[in-house]
Amino acid sequence: MVVMHFTYPVKPLTIACFSDLHIDSPSHCRAELLRDLEEAKKKRARIFINGDVWDAIFPRDKRFSGAQGMGKIDALVDYAVDMAFELLKPYANNIDFIGAGNHERTVVKYCYTDPVNNLIGRLNGIRSKQRNPIRHGGYSGFLTISFRDKKHSIREVWYYHHGKGGSAPVTKGAIDLYRVRAGNVADVYWLGHKHTNMGDIPRVRRVTHRGDLIAKPVFAFFTAGYQGKQEENNFEEKGYLINWGEESFYELNSVGNALINYIPKYNHKGNILLKKNIVKSVDVVT
Repeated sequence: MVVMHFTYPVKPLTIACFSDLHIDSPSHCRAELLRDLEEAKKKRARIFINGDVWDAIFPRDKRFSGAQGMGKIDALVDYAVDMAFELLKPYANNIDFIGAGNHERTVVKYCYTDPVNNLIGRLNGIRSKQRNPIRHGGYSGFLTISFRDKKHSIREVWYYHHGKGGSAPVTKGAIDLYRVRAGNVADVYWLGHKHTNMGDIPRVRRVTHRGDLIAKPVFAFFTAGYQGKQEENNFEEKGYLINWGEESFYELNSVGNALINYIPKYNHKGNILLKKNIVKSVDVVT
């Protein structure tokens, strides 16, 4: 569990939320990921990544198959870090946060190295020195998003968790959103892992420090990620290709990210007010 603080000037801000990139997966959706990264960069968004940058499924893993081979290479973790660095280096000045998912946890446990830490070190090496370094978020924690000028400030508290459990094909993770809200107090709740696009915006009652009763919207959402490319196969020529996702689940994965748009403004007293909305990326096939 970590607590991290991010401070931004009082002007419109977009936070682009990504998770479950799975860049080395045979079913990785590279075109969709690059589309959304480019959109984030064009919007000058701050990019947060909530774990599972890689599949990181290596030969000793029960899910490994020949389709995941990386050629004549033994230093597979190093190769995976190189792959992620080459993909993400155009966005090094946009990325503020990278967390760890269950796939990175497996690498730390069995390979005794932290690929997220290694990737962040590489990206910070080319990042503008005028920006604070990219932070390592671990598996879960709290983020404070503050808008500040010389006299005033306002903040939102995020709770994030990479996620756990199965794919939740019926509920799409709705139960998980209620569980994290029950045990953690925040303005925004963000989960990944299940490759679903579920979201909810309930309102909660609060009493302000001045004693006023208010109703405030709470954002609770999943980011789907970029795994689940669909291809038609012909197994009669070279035989069956093992496909963990196809064998384990009935449904398709959702694909995409989420954009949280903050619009700060001043009221007549000079205090900062926040308006926000959430936008999900969706594929349109014609």
